[in-house]
Parts: sequence; C-alpha cells; structure tokens
Amino acid sequence: MHTTLFLLLSAGLCVSAVARDVEHPVARCMCTVDAADSAAWLAFQQRQLREVDAVQLVRIERVAWEDTVEVATASVLRHWKGAKTPTIRIATGATRNPQVLTIKTCSLRFRSGDEYLLLAVRRPDGLYSTHLCAGTVPRVDAAPLLAVLDAEDPPA
Repeated sequence: MHTTLFLLLSAGLCVSAVARDVEHPVARCMCTVDAADSAAWLAFQQRQLREVDAVQLVRIERVAWEDTVEVATASVLRHWKGAKTPTIRIATGATRNPQVLTIKTCSLRFRSGDEYLLLAVRRPDGLYSTHLCAGTVPRVDAAPLLAVLDAEDPPA
C-alpha cells in the first residue's frame, strides 16, 4: 500500500493525515512549555487546572470509534474537578473517514488499562476532550501534580 503523508498547519496545531493500516510514530507536540523542564511543566499544569472542566485520575476501559471520532471510556479513580460520575467519555483527538485516519500531533492515543491524570474540557456534545498540551499525563508521570492536588484536597 502506498502511504502518503500530509502535514497541515491549522490554527497553530499540526495535523497528520496518515494511512490507516500503518503504525506511525508519535510526533512531538507543539506545546508552549517543554515537558522536559519539570518546573515549567508543573507551573503550566497548575495554570491549566483553572482552565479545564475536569481533573480526574482515570483508568481507560475501552477505546472505540463513534462515527468519525475516537472515544475512550474511562473509570474515574479519583475526582478533583468536574462531574462526579463513575465513568467519563473522552474524545482522543483522532478522527477518520473511510480513506484516512487523522491524528493531531497533540492527540493522546489511549489504550485499555492505562491510567492518566486527566485534564479535560467539556465539548458541546457532552464528551470531554483532552490532548498532550492540555496537561493530561500518564499516571506514572503525574506525581508532581498529584502532590499539588493532594495538598489542596487530601484523599479521604
């Protein structure tokens, strides 16, 4: 199969349209803060806490396509902000049509069983949406922000 890659710049974000049956490496997100600078990244995440609609520790249970949008369903393990529900549905940022799968470079590719500290905004359709530049991180990388959240709202 001949694979054609297109790079589109749209609203300051990079989008890659890629062939659907080919494994693709994760591209570097164009965040305003370098995640390798831990102090700057934590300060960025703390600012994001005020901007997002949901802050939750989640475990991804299922990832499936709903029409043209990839949606992850996650169990909420801990809640700091947003609706207090046992599950949350998250648009991953990936979209598709019959010929092309589009993955924005900041899209998160969730897998069942993985855990994340989720920082997300609520879309008009009721789904939550997140991406790498929103501050969402795998649980294994979330210790600094979890310490901040626990200082503000200790576990019961």
